[in-house]
Amino acid sequence: DVWNCFCLSDEAIIAIATHCSTLTQLNVELCCHLSDAAILAIAGHCPNLEQINMGRCQHLTDTAILAIVNGCPNLAQLNVVDCESMSDAARKAALFFAPFLLYGPKPP
Repeated sequence: DVWNCFCLSDEAIIAIATHCSTLTQLNVELCCHLSDAAILAIAGHCPNLEQINMGRCQHLTDTAILAIVNGCPNLAQLNVVDCESMSDAARKAALFFAPFLLYGPKPP
C-alpha cells in the first residue's frame, strides 16, 4: 500500500512489479506522478493481481485501465475514481471485457 505517496515515481512501481510478481493487491491512490508506464509494468508482471486502486491518479490514461484488465485475469476490484485522463469509453470497455469487476471502492 503506497497510497498518498505524492512523490512516488514510475521507477518505484516498475521495481515493485518486477520483483513482486505474486502481488495480489496494490493501492496507488493519490500517487499523482504515476504514468501509464507504471501500470503497464504491473499489468505485465503481476498476473495474480486481484485488486488495484488507481483512484485520483490524474496522469493515467485509457492505456492503463485497458492494460490492467487485459493483463490481470484474476482482477476482481478496480478503482479509477477521479482519474481525469481516462475516458468514459475506456471505463465502459473495461467493464465489457471484464464484467465481473467491482468498479469503484469496495462497499462497506
